[in-house]
Amino acid sequence: MVDHGCDGEQATESFVQALVGHRTSSCSDPSSAICPATSRAATVVGDASLLDARFWRPRRQRERGTFRRPVAFPLCGDRGDLCETRGMARFRYDPGIIERFPTVVGGVIHATGVHNPETPPPRLAAAFHDETRKARDRIGATPLSELPTLAAWRKVFRGFGVDPTQYRSAAEALLRRLTKQGELPSIGTLVDLANLVSIRYAIPVAVFDQRGITGGTIVRFARGDEHWTDLGSSAAEYPDRGEVIFVDDADVVSARRWCWRQSAGSAAREDTTEILVTVEGHHGTADDDVRRALADLETLVFAHAAPATLRSAVLSSRDPAYG
Repeated sequence: MVDHGCDGEQATESFVQALVGHRTSSCSDPSSAICPATSRAATVVGDASLLDARFWRPRRQRERGTFRRPVAFPLCGDRGDLCETRGMARFRYDPGIIERFPTVVGGVIHATGVHNPETPPPRLAAAFHDETRKARDRIGATPLSELPTLAAWRKVFRGFGVDPTQYRSAAEALLRRLTKQGELPSIGTLVDLANLVSIRYAIPVAVFDQRGITGGTIVRFARGDEHWTDLGSSAAEYPDRGEVIFVDDADVVSARRWCWRQSAGSAAREDTTEILVTVEGHHGTADDDVRRALADLETLVFAHAAPATLRSAVLSSRDPAYG
């Protein structure tokens, strides 16, 4: 595990203190720390004056429809001044997807300079274990197919010609494993925090390593000639024509059947430093749930992955593009 010199609570306090009374400025080296012992930079998403210290994010972001285009302000300089950075990943829903699935709500986080220890920090491991217990208790004997979040995904899968009992959404597969086996294995810091939020809200959360992405990522229907490499394999395959894929500008697929499985190249590894995190829903309260899940993900990434920068947004049929 990499020791960044201050734990999450110290970082939170220093992060908030650095914001109070400081102005936005520019600097050539956004590498100073939010706590004196580390060279990591922290990020505020949105208007720093609206920061809520409990969640490390703007209060305004918790209000429906009022926070859609974020700006990232990493801390830099000895005084903790804010300095704006440039550059973000691109992610969007194709018009064809919006037309067929107009209820989609997607939360997106783009973070750089993250750390991904194979062994999660003890506090994350404890929180992950606690969340698995809560999820088991919350679900009880209820069939997963009757959970509104998962039922909505089943309907979407059928909407692009996939049997959702043969290919399950990532959230359903995760909860199915939890309810059958009683526990979930630890994979690594980034995957564990994503899985924690996924089982909390019963919606799919994915972490995509951005090192191999050309241009941006688009969610669209497959032509069938795009390139895909499954986890644990080195052989090139092709998606089925008409299925929903995550694909970059070079036609390299990072996820098949929308949220069924990621590619080998997009999976988070111990040396991952730049990520795109997605959390999506189609159910009746998806807007609220995705926003809450996105806020939880931001908190967890800040606390356990020490990002240098972080930006986020909520997408919908009205605002389908980020970046």
